[in-house]
Amino acid sequence: MKNSAQKTPIMTTTGELFLPTRLIYEVYDAKRLRSWLEKTSCVAWDQKLRRWTWNHVDAAINMKFPPVYDQLPANQKPVVLASCYLVNDQTFHVYTRCGLRAVRFLSFFDQQVSHSIAMGKFMDQYNLITDAVPGVPLPVPEDYFKDEAKIHFFDIIGLLDSPDSPAKKAALDAYYDAMERHTWRPLERHRLDDFYADGPEMSEQTDSFRELMAGLQYRSAKPIRPVEEMTRILAQRKLE
Repeated sequence: MKNSAQKTPIMTTTGELFLPTRLIYEVYDAKRLRSWLEKTSCVAWDQKLRRWTWNHVDAAINMKFPPVYDQLPANQKPVVLASCYLVNDQTFHVYTRCGLRAVRFLSFFDQQVSHSIAMGKFMDQYNLITDAVPGVPLPVPEDYFKDEAKIHFFDIIGLLDSPDSPAKKAALDAYYDAMERHTWRPLERHRLDDFYADGPEMSEQTDSFRELMAGLQYRSAKPIRPVEEMTRILAQRKLE
């Protein structure tokens, strides 16, 4: 994914890197979730695309988005922050164009919707910068998650919570040994336990790391190793 004179990295209208993100919620009461979607003023039904949109108006404005969200020209407002799909009575999907909007949605939804109605389970992330080619329609976040088989998921939290056994120890040893060697993965799935345990600040720090690694990978001719890159960055900072 190298830069060229004909291609430029896709950015959001508010200046974030286009890094598609999907939130997967487990739904426990679809009727109450539909009611919340219908009555929440910053959520609107998109009849053409058969989806709900979360928009930067009303209560969503209070989610502390950067000032640029308010400074856009009138013809670019309101910003569509997320597209949402009630896949079935047990599953709710939310797609965003960048990690910041995903974290803000997690916080907004958690403030507004009881855990007895729905709760986030996973975050899927596309971690490579996408180039835009003139004249070609821009992709949408939904395009990146159609093939579930391509999403890398190692359930470290589930493994840690499992009973101790020789198999668990071997799996953990293999995981930690591989951490230093693994390259930056295009598609990953993560549990949302950390968001509920540690709050949005940690999730935002993780997203900043994601953007940093995506930028380094974009400028590299070969796959990068995150552990190596972070070691190099920390060493540089000590010398400054």
